[in-house]
Amino acid sequence: MENGAYTSLMTRLALQDEQGELICPVFWNDNYVSLLPGEKRLLECVADPALTRGKDLRIVVSGWNTPRQEIAVPR
Repeated sequence: MENGAYTSLMTRLALQDEQGELICPVFWNDNYVSLLPGEKRLLECVADPALTRGKDLRIVVSGWNTPRQEIAVPR
């Protein structure tokens, strides 16, 4: 495909704390999604505030053919 554009397959999101530990349970409105080049999706999650309060959180995005990315969650 042109300009490095490719379909992102089985893209997974996870919520982690500053030590890299998964926050569980987290309820996503969707997960393991596939995206066409240029396609966008808004995904939302709900987590118990008692599990996240006072922690530096990040969303980890990875997929079958997608490089791992970490996105800081603003407080």
